[in-house]
Amino acid sequence: MHRVIHYFNSYNILEKATQDFLYSHGRIQTFSKGSYYIHNQETKHDWCFLLEGLLGYEVISDTGSALEQLCPTQSYFVGTKHLYSSSAKNTALIFLQNSVVYSISNHNLRLGIAQHPELDHVYHILKQHELNLTAIFLRLPKIAREERLSYLYHSLPEVIGKLTIQQVCSLLGYTDNRQYYKALNYYFENRL
Repeated sequence: MHRVIHYFNSYNILEKATQDFLYSHGRIQTFSKGSYYIHNQETKHDWCFLLEGLLGYEVISDTGSALEQLCPTQSYFVGTKHLYSSSAKNTALIFLQNSVVYSISNHNLRLGIAQHPELDHVYHILKQHELNLTAIFLRLPKIAREERLSYLYHSLPEVIGKLTIQQVCSLLGYTDNRQYYKALNYYFENRL
């Protein structure tokens, strides 16, 4: 719990009342690699801040599943479409590494944001981080296949070595391992 407060304080010093609110309404949870937070079309009305580990957004179709986006450490995810929604996501959320999460119900976080201006400030900073992260994954399909891995590793160095080859291929739209190894070679030849 101290890590959450410490991280939030790096953006805006939280008053004692705000810290007490986060302590009393939130909890720390651990998840094993490969476990699902929610399956496709399920909901959990919680907002979660990832303290350790890695989470993936998985799209499931008749032809299989594919990773669509990642949620790295010190990012957040929600078990609904967004904090102010009660609707289900169209993706499953799967832990790609053993993970530690601070979670608080959507309702309680909305109350906290309304009652504690510094928490509102921190939430808006985290929301901007989420938008920046989403922009990375929206750009990936527009980049040449062999450059995608370099772009991912340059944009999110914290994910290097945390994904299997299969997961990287799924995320980057590679159809076989050959494309992955070609992109890996490009990455090693062109990194600074």
